[in-house]
Amino acid sequence: MDKLVIKAEVQVIIVVTEQFKHKLIFELQEKVRKVELEVQQLEFTSRRTLLEAEKQGQLPQVQRQLEAERAKREEVKQQLLERIKLYARLQPGDEIIQGNVESLVDLRVGDTWSEVSAPKIVIKDDQVVEIRRG
Repeated sequence: MDKLVIKAEVQVIIVVTEQFKHKLIFELQEKVRKVELEVQQLEFTSRRTLLEAEKQGQLPQVQRQLEAERAKREEVKQQLLERIKLYARLQPGDEIIQGNVESLVDLRVGDTWSEVSAPKIVIKDDQVVEIRRG
């Protein structure tokens, strides 16, 4: 047997363009707005929840739980805002790693392992522009 098909992780790299940068920032801003709406909804429902908890003698526990939920959402919002700042500093031509996908790779006797085992896909404006080996 001089040929084998193996599964390999392929890194996906995005080349930053103005269009990509604006789309990415817009999507993050939408997520920030969604989290802000969740916080508003939590504030709205928490008043009623606290009144019920007080009647049942569970006010401290419910207050802690509501505060934890509020804090969790605020943390998510801050993380999103930090990502927006980070992405705003990107310049056209910069490369960022989007993630990994799996691929089937032909492996033959005599192949260079580093070239076979670490392929990368480069995407610009939603189009594959390069496949890098090793």
